[in-house]
Amino acid sequence: MLTEYGQTASTFEVIVSDGLVLAVVAPDEKPCDYNQQDPNCWKEQRRASLAFAWDRDQSTRILKAFSVDGGQLLWQRKMPVAPMSLTADARHVCLFDGQAVVALDRKGELCWRTEVPPMKKILTGYSGPRLVLHEDKVVFSPMGRMVALDAATGKTLWTVDRKPRSGHFSLEDFYILDGKAWVLGGSRGTFSVYSLADGQKIEEHTNPIDSFYIHQRCYPGRATRRLLLPPIMGSTVYDVQKDEWSIDNWVRGGCTYGTMPANGMLYTPPNACACYYQSKLNGFDAVSPVAQSADAPPAAQRLAKGPAYGVWDAQSEYDPAQWPVFRHDNSRSGYARTDVPAEVSTVWREHLGTKLSQPVVSGGRLYLSAVDQHAVLALSAETGRETWRFIAGGRVNSPPTLYHGLAIFGCADGSVYALSDQDGQLAWKFQAAPNDRKLISYGQLESVWPLSGTVLIQDSKIYCVAGWSMFLDGGLRMVVVKHETG
Repeated sequence: MLTEYGQTASTFEVIVSDGLVLAVVAPDEKPCDYNQQDPNCWKEQRRASLAFAWDRDQSTRILKAFSVDGGQLLWQRKMPVAPMSLTADARHVCLFDGQAVVALDRKGELCWRTEVPPMKKILTGYSGPRLVLHEDKVVFSPMGRMVALDAATGKTLWTVDRKPRSGHFSLEDFYILDGKAWVLGGSRGTFSVYSLADGQKIEEHTNPIDSFYIHQRCYPGRATRRLLLPPIMGSTVYDVQKDEWSIDNWVRGGCTYGTMPANGMLYTPPNACACYYQSKLNGFDAVSPVAQSADAPPAAQRLAKGPAYGVWDAQSEYDPAQWPVFRHDNSRSGYARTDVPAEVSTVWREHLGTKLSQPVVSGGRLYLSAVDQHAVLALSAETGRETWRFIAGGRVNSPPTLYHGLAIFGCADGSVYALSDQDGQLAWKFQAAPNDRKLISYGQLESVWPLSGTVLIQDSKIYCVAGWSMFLDGGLRMVVVKHETG
């Protein structure tokens, strides 16, 4: 820990500006004790937004200013502070108090207070209006309106009364670039551009891409000096300089937070979105605009042979009482034709101390994977003792498929493996990924094109798919491999 800032446990908002840490603290507010009361998600959303709304008359907040390095409290003011309205520059600290835009100097003294369209309550689902400090102006953008104030005096310079609306349970999308105010509107995405000098509308830029548009995403957009990232479909990008739009439907931001452009990449946190569950990329991801090669060398160059190469049992068959495949069979039926006594008891218990996959069972052995240890192992069905263990090149997230004396599985390193089911010796390994590019996934290295552990085998052919998404890194790679030779 570098610095601790005292009595800030109930901080609702914090920004850092030119050596100051500005924190909005709510000392009298308790953590939200949320319990769902209505099974209808939209009715429940409306109820919860009202129940936990910011209320100017009932919310006591303290604006505290600390030094960044030492953590000393420099000043504090008790006053209403609307959610997400705090902003600062080298001269002022500004906020919206529900009735007016307030400007303080850097020592916490009142400079001016200008009344604007009031908002006595701000629903939690809306988050609040935008307040932007830009050079000699303070621009305030509540629902359907926009007001420009003189940063030195608080005098109203101009207003826009029918500004386009934006935001879906999130902040309004409103940016200032090159002396212009860019305001988002519409589900398809249209930027209306206003002059900061007089508030006159001077441009309009509409997304021309035909797609399946619904409501805006439930998070605010982002902007850089060249790119606007409105919360439309997936990750939409508008290049201001080139006047070009693009959409990546498979990458979207986290609810409320959105995305973060930085370091030449776009960072997307986890999300619970139900609108994109069929195609979205899950997890905390970093994506780059620079395409990298997904060309694959000839198949023969991607095959490696092991000491058990060519050793397999052409006569091997599995009766219905065995369980050689994930969920028993290729139909994933999940049941076996076998007798089970009415009274059962534990025969053995083996603690392996790590995350395990489900097992498959045949020939008196259990075969399973120790997922995070990159291991596939066989245990005696009678005693639970380990009979062999094989270390692969990455995570193996599900059990192998047993077929004609081989234990065959895919791996997060981008390869499919075949082992002798008797002693775990490698028969062959085939790189299904087009090349050896790696990324960090959940703290471990793995291929850009990982495979699931369980593979499908039908008529002596192994079917496996490598990759994260149809839309990323050249898409998914379906590979069909001969079980005898790889």
